[in-house]
Formats: sequence, structure tokens, C-alpha cells
Amino acid sequence: MFTKIEEPDYTVLESLENNVEIREYRPQIWAATAKGSENGAFGTLAGYIFGDNSREERIGMTAPVVTEEGRMAFVMR
Repeated sequence: MFTKIEEPDYTVLESLENNVEIREYRPQIWAATAKGSENGAFGTLAGYIFGDNSREERIGMTAPVVTEEGRMAFVMR
């Protein structure tokens, strides 16, 4: 069974050819790592959202997972 992946709320400002959209997103909170390996970054962030944080709480996340130049970020719900 496939579960739909949650995405941050947005408004479509303009629809272009080839299914391209110009979107406006609401303000977001991201959990991000410093530069490092993608595997290490994913483990660090996964631990954080699964309860390895100061409140020992699980935190929901949405798509996308953002990666850029050895850094990774999860978008929080």
C-alpha cells in the first residue's frame, strides 16, 4: 500500500509548460546539518526527528529532503 508523502503548504502563483509551477511556500522550519557526508547527515537528522533531541520528542517531517554540497535538511511539519 502506498502512502502519500506530505508536502509543505503552498500556493501556485503560475503554471507553465511541462508541469512546471511557480509556487509560494508558507514560512518553514528546517532541521539541517553542517557540511559532511550524506549518509552521516541523514543519520543525524533521522535521529533528531525520531526523538534524539532536547525534548526527546518525535517530530513530523515533510518532503522534500534538501541536499546541497554535503549538507542535508529535513522540512518540519
